[in-house]
Amino acid sequence: MTRVLDLLKRIETDPDHTIHLVEHFLERFGSPVVQEGSATFFLRGPYDEVLLVHWVFGLESRIPFHRLPNTDVWSLSIELPQSARIEYKFEVVHGDRRDWIRD
Repeated sequence: MTRVLDLLKRIETDPDHTIHLVEHFLERFGSPVVQEGSATFFLRGPYDEVLLVHWVFGLESRIPFHRLPNTDVWSLSIELPQSARIEYKFEVVHGDRRDWIRD
């Protein structure tokens, strides 16, 4: 999770460039970022809410993302076993409408 923590530190020290920092990060590493037993997902969009919908035994089946302050960037980090493979989709909410989208 070192890469993601580095990104968050850079955002904290330079919040005016959050969008640029995230775009550069995603161009370099993509999404999800899988590191050290965790996966971090990113999604951009003008949503009211974003959830990770998955089918993994032992985890909540719908996990909410968090919006990075003052942006349309959503992120979520979860712990996973090193060899885990999961099937997932993003559930995005616009008002009363909910849609599933593929990553």
